[in-house]
Amino acid sequence: QTSISSRTDYLICGEKVGASKIEKAKKFGIIIISEEEYNKLINKM
Repeated sequence: QTSISSRTDYLICGEKVGASKIEKAKKFGIIIISEEEYNKLINKM
């Protein structure tokens, strides 16, 4: 998904995430996790 909306549940942030995308995610109360955290969660499964 390339854009954030109120229907987005999580934002997984890589190195090139823009500040506006993070701000929009915060505005909608979306859970923000880093790419590293995401990989750790997936590897636990």
